[in-house]
Amino acid sequence: MTHTGRLGDWMEQMMKEAQQRGDFDNLPGKGKPLALPNSDPFAGPDELVYRTLKEAGFTPEWVELRKKIVAEINWLRENKSDPMRPSRVVETNVMIDRHNRQVPNPTLSLPKLPSTFPE
Repeated sequence: MTHTGRLGDWMEQMMKEAQQRGDFDNLPGKGKPLALPNSDPFAGPDELVYRTLKEAGFTPEWVELRKKIVAEINWLRENKSDPMRPSRVVETNVMIDRHNRQVPNPTLSLPKLPSTFPE
């Protein structure tokens, strides 16, 4: 599958330039199959892109959002009588909507919180 969009185009251009400079000549294991680590079952056809970004220290926004959502849900469970709770439930649902639009696989989506959360 060909990657489209700015990130895919940029990475492809960088690879072409590196190849033209000879950066891939005489690498250990040249001509042998890649020894890839365990694959990510959620990455799908973009697995190599995700792995490359991870190795470069990049964290997708949906992963960071998920961490914030989990922290917020924990706060909501611990602060049932806080007067800010109803507005924080609304804010958490906005984050959940944003998260669910970004996940690479629908099975990673999160359910929205009921307005009475936590019950």
